[in-house]
Amino acid sequence: MRLFVGVFLPEELQRRVWEVGDVVFGPWKREPPEKLHLTLKFIGEVSGERFKEIDAALKLIKHPPFRVRVKGIGVFPSPRNPRVVWVGAEGEGIFSLQRAVEEVLAGVGIPREWREFVPHITLGRAKGRLDLSSLYEKYGDVVFGEFEVREFQLVRSHLRPGGSVYEVVRRYGLEG
Repeated sequence: MRLFVGVFLPEELQRRVWEVGDVVFGPWKREPPEKLHLTLKFIGEVSGERFKEIDAALKLIKHPPFRVRVKGIGVFPSPRNPRVVWVGAEGEGIFSLQRAVEEVLAGVGIPREWREFVPHITLGRAKGRLDLSSLYEKYGDVVFGEFEVREFQLVRSHLRPGGSVYEVVRRYGLEG
């Protein structure tokens, strides 16, 4: 099974953030609003036995709830060659929770991410050259909203011809 650890946006914020995609022009595949999330750790393909180890490790995390501000836009890898269009996420709690996830998963043999963690919500992926001038003009530094993170999820990603389908397989509550 293909897994990642993430935090999903509340419904009202999903719609607000999703509308940003209305000003992206060119060939791209936009994520539906219900899939908008912040990835803390992409795990990849694992067996059923590894799933149990991962689940047990994530249950060890003790972290207080925290607030996230959803603000601004960006692209990976660069504005000259955008492949992924995203909305930013801010808040110290994101970084500390992500470090805790990395730590416990490293303890069960899941390799640490080598890239710097950039908290973001993927809006979609480019399928060719995109015109992002309106995107930066309209949403460059906009605050879309804030929300409180009270849980994180272990999510299974089912790959389908029309795109991936997400299934939350475990929820882990945050406690103060």
